[in-house]
Amino acid sequence: DSTAGIGTLTFYSPDTNVFGALGHGITDVDTGQLLTVAEGDILKSSIVSVKKGEKGKPGELKGIFMQDEPSLGKITENSDCGIFGLLSSAHMDKLYSNAMPIGMRSQVKEGPAYILSNVQGEKIEKFSIEIQKVIYQNEENGKGMIIKVTDPDLLEKTGGIVQGMSGSPIIQDGRIIGAVTHVFVNDPTRGYGIFIEWMLKKALQVSNY
Repeated sequence: DSTAGIGTLTFYSPDTNVFGALGHGITDVDTGQLLTVAEGDILKSSIVSVKKGEKGKPGELKGIFMQDEPSLGKITENSDCGIFGLLSSAHMDKLYSNAMPIGMRSQVKEGPAYILSNVQGEKIEKFSIEIQKVIYQNEENGKGMIIKVTDPDLLEKTGGIVQGMSGSPIIQDGRIIGAVTHVFVNDPTRGYGIFIEWMLKKALQVSNY
């Protein structure tokens, strides 16, 4: 079986070529179980339209894959913390190039932050959010913080968090602290984020294969 969809690359390491994306796993729509990865590719895409999120109706980014361009990398792992794999070093110059330090979960606090996301064409934009609650966890979980979109431009374009924004990195105090994972169905302005610490732990396992 195969599946395809639009999501967001959260980070990559130029030292190991490992990438992490989505912040949650890809599951079977019928069983809810994680799909086992036999092989997969990460491709460049362009967002062509947005279905805005409304109360009770999750929104969605609609995009096209740039199939005339080579694969950016190979997916090797589908886990509860996201999808992971190895990027092709030949294509890294096409990706976001500003390296950022990591914020561990103990450094995350309630208050302002921002996300980097792509909701139009191929443009990466910065949007303001508020971290409303930090859930200090001792085990991997995709719901480590509750976030609320406060950026008027993003609210106008998408209504808040929509499908396809999963994996958008969350930045606070100049550090990458996590990624967007879920939207509240009854309030698309709010959702969950995963701590970057959990994604990096899984990425380390991938780099040691």
